[in-house]
Amino acid sequence: MTIAQIEKRLAALEAEVASLKLSLNSPPPKKQWWNEIAGVFANDPHFERAMRYGREWREAENRKSLRQLKPKKHKRSPSASKSVNPSEPRA
Repeated sequence: MTIAQIEKRLAALEAEVASLKLSLNSPPPKKQWWNEIAGVFANDPHFERAMRYGREWREAENRKSLRQLKPKKHKRSPSASKSVNPSEPRA
């Protein structure tokens, strides 16, 4: 290894050590907001009822949209069900 290569590696290592020292001196990461409220509604009958209403509404909306997606069956008239042969005369 040449002296230039060693100096380059030393500079990189010094920069990494400085970065590590800085991260050790910084305050700990802030607690996630959702961790503070997780479980607040455990065993709350009002919350459970609201969740049930929401689930029932979503299920009803899903059933309604599925009905709209299904193709409607059309009733065919009796004359439409007869096969038409162009060579046969019409009555």
